[in-house]
Amino acid sequence: MRGGIARGKHVQQNLHERGDSRHHVFAVSEALVRAAAEERRKEPPPCGITLDESSITLEEISAFDLPEYQATQRAVLFRNRRWIVNPFSAGIIRWAKPRLDALLSEYRGTSHSPKYEWMLDLLNDVSSNQRLRAGS
Repeated sequence: MRGGIARGKHVQQNLHERGDSRHHVFAVSEALVRAAAEERRKEPPPCGITLDESSITLEEISAFDLPEYQATQRAVLFRNRRWIVNPFSAGIIRWAKPRLDALLSEYRGTSHSPKYEWMLDLLNDVSSNQRLRAGS
């Protein structure tokens, strides 16, 4: 799973009354362009939901990311110079680790291997309560 979240100007017009299809939408969106660019970036992370700098400010992160929070309690993490949505709450870690271990074993040496290695490294950082904050 991967994707990008961004914020920006967005205009759309529903064109469902024109043509044979009732599902035509014309959109001009700064947010979609930024989100797509975020998703296409080649550097890490190879998977996960990343946040474009337009989507959230450090002040907004600080408002809900209290220093006493454990890594499993945090909504967003800072890793590889990027903000990402935290995929690992305490309940998810219990079943995700064996599944990621199995996927890595099955796909080791393939193009999927780096994704599973990256996710396992992130899972290990979160479960060991690494800071994963900007500047740490």
